[in-house]
Amino acid sequence: MSERGRIGLLAVALALSLVLVHLPNLGAPLVQLGDSVFESAVDRSFLGMPAIGSRIHALLLHASAALLVLGIAGRLGASVFGAVVAAGLFALVPSSVDVVATREGLSVLAANALVLGAFYLYLVSVSGAANPIVRSESDGPAQRADAGGLRIWPYLLALGCFAVSLLAGPATAVFPLFVLFHLVLFARRKGQVLLRGGAVLLPALAVAIVGTIVHVGIRRSSAVEPLGGSAFERALGSLATTARVVVWPFDASPWYPPAHFDGPFAGLVASWPLAVLVVLGVWTWRARSPLRRFSFFWIVAALLPALGFAAASPRGAHLAWAGMALCLGDVFDHPSPSPVRRALPALLILVLAAFSFSRGGVFADDLAPWDSAANRFPEEALPEVRRGIVLSEREARESDVRALRSLRLEAAEAFRAGLARRPRVDVAELARRRSASELLALGDAPAAEATLGDWLAASADGDPHRADVLSMRGRAREAQGRVDAAIDDFRSAARVAADDAATHLELGSALARHAAEKGADEKRALLVDAVAEFRRVLSIRPNDVEATLELGSALGAQGELIEASKVLDGVKSARPDDAEAWYRSGVLYFDNARSTPSAESARDLALHARSEWIQALERDPNHVKALLGLADVLATLGDSANASKALAKAHALAPNSLDVVKRYSDALIQSSVSAAQKGDVAASEAAAREAVKVQPNSVDARAQLGRCLETRRDYDAAKEQFDALLDIVAKSRANSVSNPAVDESASRRAAALFYKDYGYALLLQAAGKPAEHDALRAKSRAAFQRAVELAPNDPEFDVARTLLSTWEH
Repeated sequence: MSERGRIGLLAVALALSLVLVHLPNLGAPLVQLGDSVFESAVDRSFLGMPAIGSRIHALLLHASAALLVLGIAGRLGASVFGAVVAAGLFALVPSSVDVVATREGLSVLAANALVLGAFYLYLVSVSGAANPIVRSESDGPAQRADAGGLRIWPYLLALGCFAVSLLAGPATAVFPLFVLFHLVLFARRKGQVLLRGGAVLLPALAVAIVGTIVHVGIRRSSAVEPLGGSAFERALGSLATTARVVVWPFDASPWYPPAHFDGPFAGLVASWPLAVLVVLGVWTWRARSPLRRFSFFWIVAALLPALGFAAASPRGAHLAWAGMALCLGDVFDHPSPSPVRRALPALLILVLAAFSFSRGGVFADDLAPWDSAANRFPEEALPEVRRGIVLSEREARESDVRALRSLRLEAAEAFRAGLARRPRVDVAELARRRSASELLALGDAPAAEATLGDWLAASADGDPHRADVLSMRGRAREAQGRVDAAIDDFRSAARVAADDAATHLELGSALARHAAEKGADEKRALLVDAVAEFRRVLSIRPNDVEATLELGSALGAQGELIEASKVLDGVKSARPDDAEAWYRSGVLYFDNARSTPSAESARDLALHARSEWIQALERDPNHVKALLGLADVLATLGDSANASKALAKAHALAPNSLDVVKRYSDALIQSSVSAAQKGDVAASEAAAREAVKVQPNSVDARAQLGRCLETRRDYDAAKEQFDALLDIVAKSRANSVSNPAVDESASRRAAALFYKDYGYALLLQAAGKPAEHDALRAKSRAAFQRAVELAPNDPEFDVARTLLSTWEH
């Protein structure tokens, strides 16, 4: 078989090995481990990688990088056997699974494949045209691979690949160092280092400087969690962490805690990977092999970027492992290797492949990696916090109410677990903020407020998240009904973030929302402040539609109907399809209709409101608030049938909204009462049954259905409804639930009236049924007793008390 044929066969075998190792999760989605610094506009638009759903694309990139390692090893003088060993070790190292399985790894893979391609093209550009891809095993020991002058086109292509790699990741800026080490170690004459240094190194350095500046500018716009400790400790810890992955790539975790240097001997313990690299460097230098020496310098150069940012996973070690693979390939290389020398690298590759295969389960989905990391490092807080973040992200995709609540509970528990592990300050602040957000979503406002208070007490005044936390605590206090305290927090947030439009918008909305609850003077003052806040938002963001709509509503609440109409009409003109603008305009007219003393003017304004809400629904038929408003105005105009239809549609669209459920249930109860007054018992019962179906815990709905059943003398069925009513009241009292919908005294009296009527009905039945006389009288007595217990001091039940007293004597 020819040399090229053998190389092709080995490349196919290598590709098949890669596929077999990754087969269990080959079609799985790429795992998102967190906010990546490479998730930039350039990355998305140029490479388009986040859009790829499966791991096949990532595996192809990794396979391309492995083949380039094969070619580079050959160009540097390795035999076919040594080059294949190097490529196999690089392809199947366990830490590569982390890069192939994660979305963040796509950028790393692309950058590394491009820089490996650039270095291969550079080697082509400085090699003679007759230089083979890899030398034959019969050619003897590795020779210095150097020939004639520089070939321009391959070198220009190399610079192009290098420049593109910088767009995907800044770690490839070390490419000029690879070139320098190659020139120094492989040049036949020392003068060629200087000669080629100007032609080869200077353009590469220029591309590296420009590309790094561009990428650093992109990276600054990304949110990166800072590490604790001094700059020296961060740099050394990051370097030791990345080096650990290079010298020991078997850890079954997607995340490694940064090495800490906070004790007299902690530095020695944490930096053992660096000590291993030093020993490796001494050994490779004594070996006098240019390829082995070059491989060690490759590792060192590839690790240098770890000094600038945290290496939280093996992604930072991917390029360094190419150097380690080249080094090990040269160690096992020999012109005529014996069976033992062939078996040792093959065994090592099989061991690495086995670890890689078992590692795939760690990346089954977004949650599995952090479960693994939390179990592996029980003292570290960040994995638990990341678990909570993943669960929070899943909430946005969950539509089932029960499953959503379960996710929120699990996320809140993960954040609590992270705080219990004594995290560093920045992680603790993140955990508290996210935990408070989950607690607010769960409705546990007091716990959320306490958590946010802890954050504010622990954070510095200049913390960039302080305004967000103050606003969040304002929402927590608002949920507890502490309006004044909430507004104080919103005002504080606006002072901290004076130029943040969103913060001022939230303050203005809170002021306008609670103005209606205050007296006339305080209401006026709050609305004036709200209008000022909305105008400030518009001074920062002149085209902010939400602020404009809020401004129109606040002006309307002030009674400035003409000015408010102008503001809202401006939005309708600029955005004629915006249903929200038409809805707000309807609210404006309807609110004024309810406050005007003139009946004729009120009706005109109500008709105008109806028209605006109809226009809103034409633009968005699923606008729930517009449906509710239309129902209100139709009821005001006496069109109760269409009002009920509007509420029914709103309920169909928002069946879990407590406000919609309550209003629809109330409308059905009123419809049932109206039908009963007209003598339409069937329609009255149908409406009452629907009300109970919509709101099973409504005592009013239960009472109305019970009365309907009592009217048609189905006393047993009516008794079921009133028993259920009393059970709802009892549970409300037992749970200390403050529920305005449960009027306990009225509910108990309604049940008492039924039991009194039920008792009389049983007495009448007893008179006409001698065989059942005693049993019916006993049931009647129990009904009267129940009625008297429910209304002990009500004079309406005096007859029942007298009757019970007579029976007792």
